[in-house]
Amino acid sequence: MLSNLELTNKKILDLMCGNQQLLSLMKIKESCGFEYLGIDLISCNYSYSSKNCKNSVRFIRHNLKLPFLHNPKSDIITCSYGLKIAIHSFEKNFLQTIINQANQNCTISFVEFCLPENRMLKSLLKLYLELLIFICSLLQSNIKPSIKKLKSILVDKSKFDKIIKQLELAGFECTVQEKVFGLLCLIRCERKEN
Repeated sequence: MLSNLELTNKKILDLMCGNQQLLSLMKIKESCGFEYLGIDLISCNYSYSSKNCKNSVRFIRHNLKLPFLHNPKSDIITCSYGLKIAIHSFEKNFLQTIINQANQNCTISFVEFCLPENRMLKSLLKLYLELLIFICSLLQSNIKPSIKKLKSILVDKSKFDKIIKQLELAGFECTVQEKVFGLLCLIRCERKEN
């Protein structure tokens, strides 16, 4: 997701950061001088240190159903596998947070699992999920939470259109790339200084 972005001296906002997978990837890249701010409902005790670089790494426990304002604004905003939750639960505040926190040259990156457009792949994937649900029902007495979780893994790409349209109205140019037979969607939006 950030493989071709220069992270040195950038302010990075990671929405719904979860277990900080993105931060681990950034550590491997060994960029210097970046400021990372991770936001999630869960608290985090991730430790990060670099012998060669002075990087700022902070976490804030925050419910993104509520507005979020933080200074300074961000050069890079990311959200990995959380967009599907935002679409269904708190889309308005999520979008407002992104728009408010983006500086003039901001890049936004989303990564999400999605249903492929190919009918055969979509049918095979749905059949696979139904099989997983059936197996879960044999192993677990209260199957409803498992069914909900399995069905929420994949999102129809058309659900992203509203968010993309709102970001474009806010001055971003967005592109969507499909990877792994259309199962993975990479959404990247950039706002260039006028």
